[in-house]
Amino acid sequence: QAMARHCYTICKKHRFIPRCRPNPLYRSLGKNLVTTLSSQAIMNLCLNARDAIGEKSGKISVTLERIDAPDMNTLFSHLKKQDKVTDSYRLSFDADGYGRLETGRFYQGADYTCVTVADNGEGIKAHFLEKIFDPFFTTKESDKGTGLGLSSTHGVILSHKGMIVVRSAPGKGSKFRIFLPLDARDKTQDIPGENAVKRRSGAKNRVLVVDDEEEVRSVVIEMLHRIGYKADGASCAREAMEMLRKAPKKYDVVLTDHLMPDHTGGEMAEDIRADFPSLPVIVMSGYGGRKMAEMIETNPAVKEFIRKPVRRDVLEESLEKALSS
Repeated sequence: QAMARHCYTICKKHRFIPRCRPNPLYRSLGKNLVTTLSSQAIMNLCLNARDAIGEKSGKISVTLERIDAPDMNTLFSHLKKQDKVTDSYRLSFDADGYGRLETGRFYQGADYTCVTVADNGEGIKAHFLEKIFDPFFTTKESDKGTGLGLSSTHGVILSHKGMIVVRSAPGKGSKFRIFLPLDARDKTQDIPGENAVKRRSGAKNRVLVVDDEEEVRSVVIEMLHRIGYKADGASCAREAMEMLRKAPKKYDVVLTDHLMPDHTGGEMAEDIRADFPSLPVIVMSGYGGRKMAEMIETNPAVKEFIRKPVRRDVLEESLEKALSS
C-alpha cells in the first residue's frame, strides 16, 4: 500500500493501475518483494515510465503476481533445460519491431515472483536498448536524469539472483518484468562457490558509504544491511571526513564513489590514509578498465575497486578482502 501511494504521487498526471494477483498469495509475494527487492527499484521503473510518457496523457500499470515453475520454464524455454542455473544476457528483435532484452539468472524448476511495470510512452529505440542498464547512460536532458536509476535497479535485481526482461518499441511503450525466485536465499546453495566467501558478523563491522547520488547510496546501504553489515551514509567527501573525525573508531571500512563534486574516490582515499592509516577504502565507479586498475596499482590507499552497478556477491568479497588486508 505504501509503495502504491508513492507510485500514485509520481504518476499523478497519468492513469496508474496497480494489480496484485492472485489475492491469496499476496502475503508471500509481498514479503518476498519487501525483503528481496528494494521498493526504490520499482519506484525507479515508475519514474522511468512517467518520463517516457512525458506531458501527454498516458497509462502506467504495476502488476505483482506469482508464476509457478512450469509456466516459468515455458517463458524461458529458449534457455538450456539441462542447466539447473543459467546466467543469461540476450538481446533480440521480433517481426513487429519490438526489442527484447533479457539479463539475469534463471533457475530451472523454481517458482517466481514477477513485478511488471508497463507504460504506453515513447518506447526505446533499438540501438539504445542494450545500453539502458549501463551506468550514466541516459537519453534525458542533463537536468532530468543522471543515468543511474535503471543501472541501480539492475544491480539490485542481479544481486538478489533475479532476472529482468525488457520489451519495447519506438512509439509502442515499454514493459519491464522483474523475476525473483521465491526461495532466492535457498537457491544460492545450488551454485558451487556461491557461498565460498563467508559473511562477517554485522555486529562487529560498520561501513561508511559515500556517494552523492542518494538513490545509489540507499541501494548500497540496503544491500549491506542484508549481508549482515551496519552502514551509514554520507553525500560527499567533506561530510564523510567530518563523520570520521567525530568518531574515528566507529567505522571499519569506507566504501566511496569515485566521481563526486568535491573529491574523487582516489583523493578521498589519500585523505583518509593520512588521518586514519589503518582504515581501508573501497572505491566504486560506473567506469572500469585500465584507468581504474591503474588507480588501484598506483594508489596504496585504495584496497579494492567495485564496478557499478554493485553486485552483492562482489560487494561481500571486496569487503572481506579489504577488512583482512
